[in-house]
Amino acid sequence: MSARPIEVESASQVEPHALALPCLRCAGANRLEEHAAVVIDGERLRVAKLACSRCGAAREVWFRLAPPQPN
Repeated sequence: MSARPIEVESASQVEPHALALPCLRCAGANRLEEHAAVVIDGERLRVAKLACSRCGAAREVWFRLAPPQPN
């Protein structure tokens, strides 16, 4: 698990944000293999499992949903 998940406002932002990240190995485009909600140490997180379309490198990107902001 990532020690510093990326904070997003809603679950609908996880996939676009993850797919916008380049491959760490070759800077190619990633494809989404899985997007799952998980609970770790009582905290609800999202994980996007990616694979590079060019070199095949696998990567997990972790997200935390931001708490709702007061109006």
